[in-house]
Amino acid sequence: AKKGFMLVTGEVGTGKTILANQICFNHVKRQGSALYISLLAESHTRMLQHLRSMKFFDQRAMPRLYYVSATPTFAAEGLSGVVSLVRQEIKRHSPGIMVIDGFSATRERATTQQEFLRFVHEIQSHAAAAECATLLLTSGIDPATDPASTMVDGTVHLNHELFGRRTQRTLQVTKFRGDGFLPGTHSFQ
Repeated sequence: AKKGFMLVTGEVGTGKTILANQICFNHVKRQGSALYISLLAESHTRMLQHLRSMKFFDQRAMPRLYYVSATPTFAAEGLSGVVSLVRQEIKRHSPGIMVIDGFSATRERATTQQEFLRFVHEIQSHAAAAECATLLLTSGIDPATDPASTMVDGTVHLNHELFGRRTQRTLQVTKFRGDGFLPGTHSFQ
C-alpha cells in the first residue's frame, strides 16, 4: 500500500467504515497487518457482526487485524491520551495500515486550532516513522476549508446521490499528493 496520510470524509451512512475495513482486510490478505482505532461508541463486536455478511470479510484475517477502542482513553485523557495510545499500538502491532474512525471528535475536543493541528501532526509523525498508511474517517466537515486538509496527503469524499428513487454511493478524490488521480465523481458499491 502507498504510505500516506489520507482523510476520508462523508456523512453518516456513506460507507466510510465499510470501505476502511475492506482496505484493512485486503491488506491483511497480502500478509500485512492493520490497526483499526475507533473513537466512536459503537463496539467492535457490533461492527464485526455487520461486516460478517460482506464478501471481503475473512475470519482468518483476525490475528493480524487489530481493533482498538480509544473511547475510554479519549474520554479520560483527551487528545494527548489518543496520541499515546496510537504510539503504543503502532509499536505493539507494526501495522502497514492504520484507521482512526471518528476523527471528527478530535476536532471538537481541541480547545484551539493550534492544539488540533499539533494533534494531527503528532499522529502523522508516528505513522510516518512506522511507515504506516493512515486513513482518518470523519463526517460533518468541509474538506475545502478544514485545517486538517492541508496536512494530509489525500482526501477522499464519499456521498449518497439520489437518482429518481434510487440512491447511489459515490466517491470523489479531491486531493492526492505525489500522484495523479482520476478526477470527478465515481459510483461504487
